[in-house]
Amino acid sequence: MRFYRKAASLGNSYAMFRMGECYENGTGTDKDTEEAFQYYQKSAETGCIPGMLKVGDYYWSGMDGIVAQSKEKAAQWYLQALKKNDAQEESLDEPFVYVRIADCMKDGIGMEKNLQAAHELYQAAVEDMMDIMPYDRMFDYSMLERAEKGEEELRSKLHLPKSEPVGELIS
Repeated sequence: MRFYRKAASLGNSYAMFRMGECYENGTGTDKDTEEAFQYYQKSAETGCIPGMLKVGDYYWSGMDGIVAQSKEKAAQWYLQALKKNDAQEESLDEPFVYVRIADCMKDGIGMEKNLQAAHELYQAAVEDMMDIMPYDRMFDYSMLERAEKGEEELRSKLHLPKSEPVGELIS
């Protein structure tokens, strides 16, 4: 945390994001959700995609005493993350951006409802996560499950044929 704090004070947006994680999880400090949100917001405002996603997540769920629930504001942050992601040549954050955008598209929150595009984003997210999962010790399996569930739900609604599991395609 000491090094994150130093880097954050020098304007490193990813260090600001990591400071938010430290405060959110109580790593190296006491848990402080309000302080965590402040660091996430600073990181988001300075262009850190994970920070944008985290701020969006806070708005998506709402956080008593910190931010009121607003899925529309969450969608705005997710769209900013998508634009930033699209401007980069390669991004490990891409599948996590896709899941959140697909969640919004599926229900028409902050953007036009588009089940087909949401389905395609969920599929792309699953495939991308399968690629990075073996190399990421801190991989968030709940996001993979969320993408798989969204893909399955929309495949059913759109009456699409069941796709083969990715693991079976590799072997």
